[in-house]
Amino acid sequence: MNIAILIPSLGGGGAERVAQKLGNHYVDEGDKVYYFLLNDHGRAEYDVKGKVVNTGVIPPSSIRSGGMRGFLFRMFQASAHIRRLKRKYQIDAAISFMEECNYLNIFSQRGERVIVRICTILSMRDDMNHFLYNSKVIRFFYSLPCRIVVMSRFARKEMNKVYFVSKRKIHIIPNPVEPVNYDYFRKAGYADYGKNCIISVGRLDPVKQQDRIIRAFSVTLKTVPNAKLVLVGRGDNERYLRSVAAEVGVADCVELAGFCKDVWDKFGHAGCYVMASKVEGFPNGMVEAMSHGIPVVSTDSPGGIEDILGREIKIADDYTICKYGIKTKKMPMGKAQKGEAITEEERRLGMAMAKMLTNEDLRLHYSKKSQERMIKYRPENVFIHWDRLIGKK
Repeated sequence: MNIAILIPSLGGGGAERVAQKLGNHYVDEGDKVYYFLLNDHGRAEYDVKGKVVNTGVIPPSSIRSGGMRGFLFRMFQASAHIRRLKRKYQIDAAISFMEECNYLNIFSQRGERVIVRICTILSMRDDMNHFLYNSKVIRFFYSLPCRIVVMSRFARKEMNKVYFVSKRKIHIIPNPVEPVNYDYFRKAGYADYGKNCIISVGRLDPVKQQDRIIRAFSVTLKTVPNAKLVLVGRGDNERYLRSVAAEVGVADCVELAGFCKDVWDKFGHAGCYVMASKVEGFPNGMVEAMSHGIPVVSTDSPGGIEDILGREIKIADDYTICKYGIKTKKMPMGKAQKGEAITEEERRLGMAMAKMLTNEDLRLHYSKKSQERMIKYRPENVFIHWDRLIGKK
């Protein structure tokens, strides 16, 4: 089978990581895989076994003039070129990631199976104000013939209730997570970062709300003065995050580690993983941390969190005990204002992190639960759903 994967680039990111794993899986199965990249000249962070095709397509979203009609016209033009590439490589199934590539995939179909993967919760992304995220545009494109992959029940409900997409078109397939040698990390001890290391992985972007994590961490330090917060990822928010850490007096205890290819080799021994995103389609960093037996503390972010952490068991004073982790209330939206007092939501998150670090029984319990949860996300249990969707089984 000849498979095309349409994605803007192979730079560091969750969608790119899944595209790499999916493509490599099918190459190993004996299929031919082609990565159609949109005019990408950046560095590829993930090695792929398939053939990389730089399409030369200028993303329609990069052109700001012409309004909605101009955007749709450029989309038609670009999709015509993608259609020619599909014909050239005799594509049997085309899988796309993220809205721009999804729309191009749908418009360029020529008889192959068209599968589009939605990587976020579209209705919650008010930070995305381009035509790509216009509700009418979303409804139009996803009403056309295609199979839609989402990563959670929340996302499936959104697509059906908000954008009126038939449930029959929507398939829930979570991200695959590679199994790891859990015993190795436990026996390796806690290396230089100690068991009081708290880690969070994701691009430094306002939607990830790492500023709220830093502010919450200032509460954690009052209980665990030797704790350390490590934020792994890069992005435009780095300078701002450093200023937040300085403002709340935790700069010496917060490390911005940048993009890290061997993140779990370095931090697989962390005592706790934290997340406070405004919205999360499916947090790769979180489930990868869980595969290493790292317990999770997260805010109740819309998206895949409720599927990953499982059913709620008990509500404590500051947090909710779930089957596979601890959850606190959603954070206030938007950047924290300079001089703003620590909010109640930030305080709750900070106390929950402290609880996970100081209560050894709780930490060990959720370390085991994290490992249990990862059975569902093992590649062999995820790829079987993709196989059915593209017609291999």
